[in-house]
Amino acid sequence: MFSVRSIRARLALRHAAMLALVVLAIEVASYFAVAQLLAQRGDRLLESASSALVRDLLTELDRGKPVADAIETSTHDVRFRDVTMTVRPLAIAAPSVNDSARFVTRSAADDVGDTRIREEVVSTSRARLQISASRSLFEDHETLEAVQRAYVIAAALAILLSAFVTWRLASAALAPIETLTTRAATLGSGDLHQRLPVISPHDEFGRLTTVLNGMLERIDASFSQQRQFVADASHELRTPIAVLRTELDVTQANPERSSSEYRETLVRLDRVTARLERLVADLFLLARADAGGLPVPHQPLDVTMLARNTVALIQGIAEERGVEFTLDADARRPTLVLGNEQHLERALLNLLDNALRFAPRASAITVRVARTAKQVVMDVADCGPGIDPTLVQTLFDRFRRTVPSAADRPHDGAGLGLSIAQALVKLHHGQLLLHSTDANGSTFRIELPLAPTDVA
Repeated sequence: MFSVRSIRARLALRHAAMLALVVLAIEVASYFAVAQLLAQRGDRLLESASSALVRDLLTELDRGKPVADAIETSTHDVRFRDVTMTVRPLAIAAPSVNDSARFVTRSAADDVGDTRIREEVVSTSRARLQISASRSLFEDHETLEAVQRAYVIAAALAILLSAFVTWRLASAALAPIETLTTRAATLGSGDLHQRLPVISPHDEFGRLTTVLNGMLERIDASFSQQRQFVADASHELRTPIAVLRTELDVTQANPERSSSEYRETLVRLDRVTARLERLVADLFLLARADAGGLPVPHQPLDVTMLARNTVALIQGIAEERGVEFTLDADARRPTLVLGNEQHLERALLNLLDNALRFAPRASAITVRVARTAKQVVMDVADCGPGIDPTLVQTLFDRFRRTVPSAADRPHDGAGLGLSIAQALVKLHHGQLLLHSTDANGSTFRIELPLAPTDVA
């Protein structure tokens, strides 16, 4: 379908316009060249006729003929096609002096055309004669008009043919785009697993299709992750809400309960509500991290001091569970990073809580802070049973609970601790990874870039 807004139409029109300008320039130049050639040829013809008449006239005068007879004989003997020659006697003014020849063009009053005239004055001892040779320019004008018509027809055909060929070539070149447009228009949120056909992988359209397929793959992965996230979140929210509904229904069904039973019910409701509140807060934090809505870190922070304060926050819980926290850091070397203290404290606290859940009693959890040339490294090492190698790949996935079989206490979390910690560390242009794991324990590592003013 033709549309002036399409790329094919614009290419055809632009190419036709450029060709029209080029053809116009060539035709104008060639037209004037043809006109000049015709004029020069006509002038040479008049010059040849005049020269021949002068030679014959001088010959007749040298033979002693009277001037009138010599003129009649010469004009009768010397004839050129399409050239009219006349000789007119003049008064003798300067014998043996030839006046310069000149060309004159005279316009005709009728449609016969203009006339080109060559006038020359020849002086001898016996006479002074004006010789005129003239020819009509009618045929020259007809020739130029024929050239004009031929040029107009040729230019029109060339421009139309060029526009048509350009349209066809553009249509053939843009056919993959049409295919991609049609195929992409049919894709919906449920068809993101499909890919666009790569017709020619080595040209520009092939590379564009490859890029679009890569984008579709990332979007599909993002949609899948979001769908899984929503499904997991719904599942996690369903349990505490069901518990709340059950407790309320039981309480309403038995209004004769004692005050102590009501207090026990309120305690259970408070515990479930607190868990629900934590889960909603964690989900909101992850949603803000995914949307880029968390504050951008910019304040200088001492990681060693941050680790010391965070360990102090959880020290009481560790003592209750018979676990000891130790901090290994070199206070002589500054460990400054640019960050948000609340977010980094939350990330480290999640790692410490995770280590505390799986650490056996009478064991130690070590927090090491070290500095390299360009970054600060913080390790959290426990003495737990380690992590199954088959679970390492999904360790940081959301709602993934990695509970070793040897753990001596139940895991009542939602499986978001490591995901939140990883998101907060990425916000600081760092990375969180499982540094090592075996039967003697696991070590998680946080790597953060040094503050610019503290780089060695």
